[in-house]
Amino acid sequence: MIASQRVQFDLAMDYHEHAFQFDRVRFSQHARLAVDYKHLGARFREKGLYENALPHYNSALGILTGLYREEHLEVSYIYGEMGFVYSLIDDFEEAHNCKHKSLEFFLG
Repeated sequence: MIASQRVQFDLAMDYHEHAFQFDRVRFSQHARLAVDYKHLGARFREKGLYENALPHYNSALGILTGLYREEHLEVSYIYGEMGFVYSLIDDFEEAHNCKHKSLEFFLG
């Protein structure tokens, strides 16, 4: 996270990849692995690799919705991030759908 804040996206990606490899072995369907997917998605987004970010956000979403109900705050956050990425690739209909889900779950 510090490397990302310092705009060292390649270094941040390396750190998140290492954490992901460790956690993938240790936690197969655990919230910790979902956090790794979310962080990797964010690093891809920061690097402008939007099409690579979406599968990571979807993986995080799949794990979290399996562990928690869809109204969980972290699920809302991921939908919001996905909506942002869809808007960056000019898929405004999907961006709207994701942002709507995010607000719906966030507001309850």
